[in-house]
Amino acid sequence: ERGLNLSLGERQLVAFARALLADGRRAEAIGHFEEAIRLYPGSAKAHFNLGNALQAQGQVEEAIVHFRASVELDRDTAKAHYNLGNALGLAGRMDDPAARRLLLAGLDDPSPAVRVEAAAALGDGGFREALRPLLDRKAHDPSPEVRQAAASALRKLQPR
Repeated sequence: ERGLNLSLGERQLVAFARALLADGRRAEAIGHFEEAIRLYPGSAKAHFNLGNALQAQGQVEEAIVHFRASVELDRDTAKAHYNLGNALGLAGRMDDPAARRLLLAGLDDPSPAVRVEAAAALGDGGFREALRPLLDRKAHDPSPEVRQAAASALRKLQPR
């Protein structure tokens, strides 16, 4: 835009938009993610990142559209599956069959932080049976943080 003729690829556009997002310039970042999708409609990363930016802005339904697109374009991305399940939960759509399946997949994510969030979201959705195995070290050896999150979620589900 400064008189330069630059041709940016998908990776550079997404990286630039992510930098804007990290700098707190959410509206600008969203515009650049949308431009990346316009130029590269098959970009799972652009859809995933746009979904994150929209969800952070409170536009959960719009975020769901982009998380679904990301999952459809790259079925092996655990974080996109988890984010879609989480967004469906935030939208009050835990009855959506995808929400539970995707959050359960989040319990197997290599990142303890993602597993903790999946456990909390499953607890918020009332999925007691999905949380019980996390408490048994022998059956499923998650990190202590995950066991703690599962125990906390189960306590919230106890009748008072």
